[in-house]
Amino acid sequence: MAIVQDTCQYDEAAQMLPLLAMADPQRTLAWRDGVAVSAAQFLDHVEQVAARLPDAPSAVNLCEDRYAFLVSFCALARRGQANLLPPSRAPQAVDEVMAAHPGCYALGEQALQPAPLGYLPLPLLETGAATLATAVAPAIPAAQTVTVGYTSGSTGTPRANAKSWRNLHASTAGNLAMLHAVAGPAFAVVATVPPQHTYGIEMSVLLPLLGAVAVHAGRPFFPADVAAALAEVPAPRVLVTTPVHLRALVESGVELPPLAAVLSATAAMPPALARAAEQRFGAPLLEVFGSTETCAFASRRLTADEDWTLYPDVHLHPQPDGT
Repeated sequence: MAIVQDTCQYDEAAQMLPLLAMADPQRTLAWRDGVAVSAAQFLDHVEQVAARLPDAPSAVNLCEDRYAFLVSFCALARRGQANLLPPSRAPQAVDEVMAAHPGCYALGEQALQPAPLGYLPLPLLETGAATLATAVAPAIPAAQTVTVGYTSGSTGTPRANAKSWRNLHASTAGNLAMLHAVAGPAFAVVATVPPQHTYGIEMSVLLPLLGAVAVHAGRPFFPADVAAALAEVPAPRVLVTTPVHLRALVESGVELPPLAAVLSATAAMPPALARAAEQRFGAPLLEVFGSTETCAFASRRLTADEDWTLYPDVHLHPQPDGT
């Protein structure tokens, strides 16, 4: 099945698209260690990191901290460099991706041992410094390749999939429309998935960049950690997770702060778990459907309807092989 997404609404003739939604430079873009980070402060960090990057076509973004990943993601885009996203952080996987992209390097906020060849540690990203309320977000070429994600390799050798900034703007519009319907025009996100994964990129990187969304910088794993992270961000809250993490949360008995929605992907959602989660947390459970190749393009609320609803401007076309 071929998937076509109509990007006419973004004006195919447009040569540049904004890197960041900046209607309010002082809007909270991220929560880091209990501190709100404004969009203006974020742009300061992006420019600081971008100025330190070497000239290169691309780099492997190995940041573990979600905020550091966001800063690096945009700094690379600002310099015209693609974010390389290996199928895992295993040294062999990273080395294979770097070998496939001559001239690239790697960067991250941690001291890695062993570190990839040409590894660049990020500077300390201090928050709380004064920022200009008139900060203006830069624009980057719409056709610029911003990410090169890799499939998991579960059906063979991991395959590279490049995405332009126009592609990512279009897919994010569908995700924002879906979440606006249940969480309102502005909300906070806590995610249990890594930012390097396509699902993590879409829901914890692109949403705060292109919408009125604030993301928690952590990646909570255990139920108590998820509850603590949710308590650090204001309502309305959206929890981005997977069926495995969701089952652990439901069975743990841990109380979570009020949620506007729970979002799940990466595996099929058992109907019984969907019903249990909605009853347990008092919030709608939404699933998104997509892939590394396509990004998310459909959603559903399993407790209400088993059928998937395509995002606006997405069309499916049957192929001769039956897909």
